[in-house]
Order: sequence, then structure tokens, then C-alpha cells
Amino acid sequence: MFHFQVSEYEKLILEDWDESEFKDCLEKKFLFVFFKIVDKEYVLNKVKFWNMPQSDISDVKRVWTRTREIVQNGDIVSKLIVKDSGRIFALQISWEKESHIAHVRPHAKNSLETYSLPVQDNVTGSFEYTKHCFWLNNFYIRDEIYLK
Repeated sequence: MFHFQVSEYEKLILEDWDESEFKDCLEKKFLFVFFKIVDKEYVLNKVKFWNMPQSDISDVKRVWTRTREIVQNGDIVSKLIVKDSGRIFALQISWEKESHIAHVRPHAKNSLETYSLPVQDNVTGSFEYTKHCFWLNNFYIRDEIYLK
């Protein structure tokens, strides 16, 4: 998977898509370097410069907009799952099944690595949440970048 810069929740809700750091990043040229494993060693397989097509950027905008709305409305946690080890929050932010291109997932060393929330979460009452960022889906990288 390929991830982008970690998004601070308070900055996210203040941004406009057209002026967002994420959109700006998507419009740049990327250098992808692919390796394969041969005899338990990593071997260079392919190097490719790539730009995301505008139609795909439009689809990613939907993921960004949905994520922004979730944070703005305090709907980050959909439910609490309690296990023997303690509380685990079930996230409502966009997962891979919502877009064939991008999704949001944790990007923290552990659940204690957090950013402040602009509003209190409706389920937990918390004003902070584990760091997350936008990611390109594995199959998108494979199909649209590696195989083309």
C-alpha cells in the first residue's frame, strides 16, 4: 500500500478540496519503484513515473469529502468493541470497499499516537483520535500503476 501524509483532523475540516494539501499532492508526478522477491532477496522489478488521472482524483475527492464530514460531525467512532485487553474503537472512516482507489486507515505506532479532534466524538466523548491518513488501495496500485 502507498500512504500519504498523516492528516490532522483540525486542519482537514478547515480545508477546501481545491486548496487542500491532499489534492495538491495527488496532482504531482510520482516515482514508483517495485521489487519482487527472488530466492529470499528483494530484486528491482520495475520503476515507473506516474500521474493520477483527473477522473481518479475526482473519485478520491469523494473519499476526502466523506472523511471530512465524518470528522466535522463527530461521527468517527461507530461503536465500541470491548475485549479482554481493553477498549477498541471501531472506526467509521472510509475503508477500501468505499472506493476502488483510496481509503483512510490508521497510521500510528499505537493507539496512543493521536491528533486532536475539532469536535467531540459522539460515541466516545473524546477530543482526540488515533492518527490516520489516506492510502491508495493495493489493487489500484497493481492494476493502474504496476500492470499498465
